[in-house]
Amino acid sequence: MSFKMIFFFHEISSLETKQSFPDFWDENGKFFIIERDGEEAGLYAITDCDLGRAEVFLTVFPKFRFKIINKSTINFMMNKPFSYGFTEVWTWTTWKSWIKLMERLDGVERQEHGPSWSQDTNKTWFKRTNI
Repeated sequence: MSFKMIFFFHEISSLETKQSFPDFWDENGKFFIIERDGEEAGLYAITDCDLGRAEVFLTVFPKFRFKIINKSTINFMMNKPFSYGFTEVWTWTTWKSWIKLMERLDGVERQEHGPSWSQDTNKTWFKRTNI
């Protein structure tokens, strides 16, 4: 038997994010709790970096670490900022398995260097542009 996992993304306020997830809070961010079966599975954020560019990140809570990442989740993560008017979306990872997944997505390009706001050379950066 096969089944499809369904996740819900619920936007939460900046104040709630700052109180509940201070390590991930950014004054220029929009934050979403990811839920599955009524449980919090992760936190997704869109940060306005400048000039129509956004950085997105996803943190997965331990119980769901191996149950949330797939092409559909990453595509949603990379496309959602366009609905807010962004024209370029950046994200990064240091995990080899996520790098392989990101490299298989249509329209997502691995970058040799990160965006101007990041000088961290340990991150592997990816970008999607809204055409």
